[in-house]
Amino acid sequence: MKASNCPSCGAPVNPSTLHCEYCGSYLVPEKDDENFVSSTFSTILNAPQEDSVVCICGRRLEKGEYPIRSGMANLYRGMMNAAGGHLILTNRRFLFVDHGMNLHLETTPEEESIYFDDVIGVKAKTVMLLSKRLIVEKKGGGQQEYVVWNLDAWKDAVRKTLPRIKI
Repeated sequence: MKASNCPSCGAPVNPSTLHCEYCGSYLVPEKDDENFVSSTFSTILNAPQEDSVVCICGRRLEKGEYPIRSGMANLYRGMMNAAGGHLILTNRRFLFVDHGMNLHLETTPEEESIYFDDVIGVKAKTVMLLSKRLIVEKKGGGQQEYVVWNLDAWKDAVRKTLPRIKI
């Protein structure tokens, strides 16, 4: 198999891997094994129910849950406190997996998963022209901010996955 490009960021990827080493996007090979898709996940959706459990970034998704978009991100807690890792948008939740090399505290269970039932809004924000943030507003008044790469692609994925939410 020859090298191909990541559909999320355009970086070259090794066809034998299942994620982009540059942006962390989850990759599914198309039938010809030379091109990748990152938004349809047809091979996962068409898998038999017993085979539908997926592992991504070291986390096992729930039965019937599949990734829509993933990428490197920072969980922004404040000016001097952020955790680096991967943000994964699934068909059920936002999932943040820290990479374990953070100087501050690791993520808490409340920070790791936000199920769609607990989401009341999603906003996009740019800070100082560089920091692109996806802000997930939760029931009860809380929110989580993620610094992401390619904010427009994240907004599109959220719009398709959560049509009741306006961004």
